[in-house]
Amino acid sequence: MSLRPSSLPKLDACAKYEGSAVAGPAADRGTELDALYRAVLAGTGTLDLANDDHRSVGWAVDTTRLISHGSPILSAEDDLRIEAAGMTGTADAAIPDEDVSIDLKTGEERDYHQQQAAYALGFMDRFFTDAWTIFLLYCDLRKAVKHTFTRAEAEHTVRSVIAKAKDPLARPTPCEYCDWCAKKFTCRERLEGVAWWAGKDPATIDWDVELADPARLAAFLDLCSIIAKDGGLNEMARSRAKDMLVAGTSVPGYALRNRKGSEFVLPIDVGRWIGRIGFGAILDAYGTLSAEKFRAAWHEKMPAEPFPDNIVQIGPGSQFIAKNKTKKTT
Repeated sequence: MSLRPSSLPKLDACAKYEGSAVAGPAADRGTELDALYRAVLAGTGTLDLANDDHRSVGWAVDTTRLISHGSPILSAEDDLRIEAAGMTGTADAAIPDEDVSIDLKTGEERDYHQQQAAYALGFMDRFFTDAWTIFLLYCDLRKAVKHTFTRAEAEHTVRSVIAKAKDPLARPTPCEYCDWCAKKFTCRERLEGVAWWAGKDPATIDWDVELADPARLAAFLDLCSIIAKDGGLNEMARSRAKDMLVAGTSVPGYALRNRKGSEFVLPIDVGRWIGRIGFGAILDAYGTLSAEKFRAAWHEKMPAEPFPDNIVQIGPGSQFIAKNKTKKTT
């Protein structure tokens, strides 16, 4: 595969990782918010604070300005491209006077240590310094994570991953990035863990016995996840079947069905009748409002008044299982 800074964390976990050609909706959203973030920093973009994504970007912009301590912030892509160890990449912002760059991240917190080492090395070469700091801004989490590298640390980190990826004897290693890999349905090491049920009638399998083994249970959960989760194999297959049916091609056992759209009333029309129906009845019909949205509305309309946290209600918690994530700290 072609080496890029963004691929280094995956290759560190599995030397045979290969990125999928289809980015997916999460990656598309990340690209869109990156562009908006840079545009706002450059003064060419505007934020709609009624939009959740825009509020997330607004937090990142405010945090970047705090980090800059008033120093100039580079946000044009031409100013943010780096070269390191034969790779090229583009950061989201840089503050050369502070020896700092910024990488905007969406979604959950992950291990980006190797990627940031490559960015740090590239910026050190560009600005003739031997130390560099990178802030990861997780805009959905409202969390900033700081990575500081010396030149020796960055070079060692980057070249260690490259050597692993180019090792002809390297073997695939099932890891948290399997779902993103182009080989996720063909990787022998990954599939061996779930091959015990293939080709059998499910009615003949003693599931209580087979899934009593924690390793088999974990492998089977992985398989179910990549098939059934949003954006998984099942969704892809159903989408292709729909396209065929729309085009007039028969798909045995399946047919298109129409579902009536949901009925709704716009807020402006509800407002016309609040006086006669009563605020209480309307509020009961709307139901609860998330604390995040109410805080946002409060701070927009009454920024000088402290938010009354005592009115926030917390519902009952619950337990669920989730795949462990590995993180490195510096």
